[in-house]
Amino acid sequence: MERYLKPVTGDFSRQLSPLALQNKGYVIAVQDKKVFIDLTAKDGLVPGVLLKIYREGEETILTHPATGEVLASFKNELGTIRILEISNKFSIGYLESLVRGKEVRPGDRVFLVQ
Repeated sequence: MERYLKPVTGDFSRQLSPLALQNKGYVIAVQDKKVFIDLTAKDGLVPGVLLKIYREGEETILTHPATGEVLASFKNELGTIRILEISNKFSIGYLESLVRGKEVRPGDRVFLVQ
């Protein structure tokens, strides 16, 4: 199995470490399949990175049926974007997937796919 696993290079892990720590950004605009977000190279973003999109307040809560205890909460994914361009104040991603019946809008959140 170890022959199938390759270590991440030092350069790549350094590039993504700030983003992996913060891990979240906002959608600031949408034009067709282009999604503008507020993460940049300062956050560790690099072209080609895949991000998931979700909307806060639309999580699925898993509760125990007898006790009512909250066991977990899951973000309901809206879709994914792949980063194409990075500027000083925003980045542009291409909408690769979108859940049927959903739309991406400003204020939605993005996070790194790990």
